[in-house]
Parts: sequence; C-alpha cells; structure tokens
Amino acid sequence: RRQPLLVAVQPGRDEGPGPSSASWRSCCNHGGDIAMTKPCRVWAIRFADGYVGAVASNWKQYSALDYVNLNNKSLLLSWQLPELKWDRKKKTGKTPDASTLYFPGVFCFRRSIATALFGSSAKDLEFLPANMEGEEWVLLNCLRSTNAIDFNSSDVLSIDDMPGGPPRIVDVRWMNVTDPVAYELEIFCIRSSPLARLFCTDVFVDRAVSLGLRGLDFKHVGYIVADASHAVPKPP
Repeated sequence: RRQPLLVAVQPGRDEGPGPSSASWRSCCNHGGDIAMTKPCRVWAIRFADGYVGAVASNWKQYSALDYVNLNNKSLLLSWQLPELKWDRKKKTGKTPDASTLYFPGVFCFRRSIATALFGSSAKDLEFLPANMEGEEWVLLNCLRSTNAIDFNSSDVLSIDDMPGGPPRIVDVRWMNVTDPVAYELEIFCIRSSPLARLFCTDVFVDRAVSLGLRGLDFKHVGYIVADASHAVPKPP
C-alpha cells in the first residue's frame, strides 16, 4: 500500500538538513495557457509532531474576536490584539515558527517571517496581529477560496447541511480542484468550510522548506486541474 506523501519542515535535525528548495519544482506555471492544462499539486498544511501548540491565553477574549469568520471575510477593521501562549500542559516539545490554533484552518506564525513566507503575493491575505508571550505573531486571514471540487474523482468527507448551498467539506483525503483561478493561488481554503483546512501549492511548500520553517508539515492531497476530464485518480 502506497504511503501518503509528506514533507516535514524540521531544520536542525541530527540526520541532516531537510529538503532543499533545489529539490522542488513548481508544477504551477503561472501566467500562461500551459498552466491551465498541466495538473498542479495540492498540499494540506498540517501542524507537525514534536512541537508545542498555540492556544489563547484568555478564551473569552479570543472568542469575542469573530474568529469564526476567519478565511471568510475581512476582519482588519474589527480585529483586536489577542493574547496567545504555548500549550505546555498537554504537550512538550520545541517551539515552532508557525502553528495552527484550535482549527486546522487557523494558521498563525511569527510576524518576522511574514514577508519571506508570502513575498509580494499577499493579495487577499490579511495578517491579523497577535501577542505570543511577548513576541509579535499574526493570524492569517486567507480570503482566497474555491468551491470547485470534482466530487466524482475526489475522496472527501462532507456534510450537506446548507440548504441551497454546496456541501461543507470537513476532511479531505484526495481532491481535484477544477477552479482555473486556483492555478494562481499559493494558499487557499474551501469556501464552504474555511476553518477546516488550508491548502497550498508547490510554490508555498518550496518557500516554507527553503526558509526552514519549524512546526509545519505538508501532505499531498490532490491536484488543481483544468476541468473534470483532467482529474487525477487517487493513488491506490
């Protein structure tokens, strides 16, 4: 049985350096018709083992921040600085550069790495400030989304609880995204389930690996394709 393809970003390990940027080549050729016909790999962003996780210092304060609308609408004007801390009660481990916060789709990271991680491709992304035990962090509000999933070739767990709307996808084992706009996105979410998971393409994985970003790993979960006729079957 073929094991899922994982990329762990864990610098400084005894067995040597992790994957280098030279080992990655983007399959998304931005800005041309070729990109619209060539499948582009999709990765799920996950919190890596061996690191302490982030939690709110004051849940009442955090829950008042309209966090349920992260990855759904702009929050810059209403956002107030939340206090975060490391959850050392449940887990011991190293301190990461990035973490998830309660939901897999809530992504937070050190403010100092924001420019290097996203470069000039920050359109439709909001960096909402947070305080992590005295250090400047941000929560990512990702306003890049799609609902264009070919369910016939995908393996997802969904809940059809939105009358007149698309199913809410709560777990992805494999998916084919058929939204042409997604070829231009480095990171995105599923519009009907914005907090469930963030996804990215090779471009983002390559940048995270080259930075040696601690605390994340990436699982290959599908492709962006031109249309359903180009869908890539789930590996056996």
